[in-house]
Amino acid sequence: MKMNRAPVRYGLPYQGSKNKIADWLIGCLPSARVFYDIFAGGCSVSHKALLSGKYEKIFISDINDSVKLFSACLRGELPDGSEWISRNRFYQNKDIDPYIRLIWSFGNNQKHYLYSPELEGYKHLLHRMLFSEDREERRELFKNILREQSRLGIERGGDLQSYERHLSLEKVSQSLRGISPGSWDVNIRDYRQLTFESDGIIYCDIPYKGRRKYIDREFDYDEFYDWACRQTLPVFISEYSMPENRFICIGSQRRKSSFSASNNRLQETEKLYIPRGHIEMVRELEIRQYDRVFLQTRF
Repeated sequence: MKMNRAPVRYGLPYQGSKNKIADWLIGCLPSARVFYDIFAGGCSVSHKALLSGKYEKIFISDINDSVKLFSACLRGELPDGSEWISRNRFYQNKDIDPYIRLIWSFGNNQKHYLYSPELEGYKHLLHRMLFSEDREERRELFKNILREQSRLGIERGGDLQSYERHLSLEKVSQSLRGISPGSWDVNIRDYRQLTFESDGIIYCDIPYKGRRKYIDREFDYDEFYDWACRQTLPVFISEYSMPENRFICIGSQRRKSSFSASNNRLQETEKLYIPRGHIEMVRELEIRQYDRVFLQTRF
């Protein structure tokens, strides 16, 4: 698989993204023929896996249709970003269009419109000026923008978050150019419906227990624990904590929380677990990097 230069960020603008620790995660996980990312969410781990050269095929799946937007990045079929999405349009289409739901939501929460009612008109003017090809129209828009800045008490030109997010998606798509279409597969499916080939590993970035939801679904943790322990491929799980009698922590990484919109200094420890019954499977993979990276591992 062709390896490309690492992008500025991995995956989609997504609440709960593993963008900041994707390098660490893929560096920790063993090579295999198939990498199964079955709670893909914003697809940052799949993105890094695709660029890593460690896997022949990446299977990307989630019950949420956000993976469709990552598929559009892979195919080079993103919108051009020129269309303004109004508040009404957002609420009418957010449940059926992942581009609108992720790019145009506040804090990427997939629920609420990006701009406040007070700023929506001003941001629309900025958007129109950015994409206008008519010199006179741009001049009139600039005058209107200055008037709005004065009315709103904005001392200098504001940013346009929707377009910045769109540009980040374009960079993601550019970083994936040259990736063979046969090396990835994208699905919208519940993890319980999946089947797995041999010679693969399964990575699960499950909804963190006891944390604020970012999708409107209840998650049955006990059912997942049973499922993970039954698998015949090694299962690696990201969580903050798991039942110690059934799972063992094989690595941890400190990072800023991506769930805090108000406190960017909030630090949390991400942990990587495997079922205790999978210890022999992991040993059989002869992963020398465990001795180097996971010094706290106790098999």
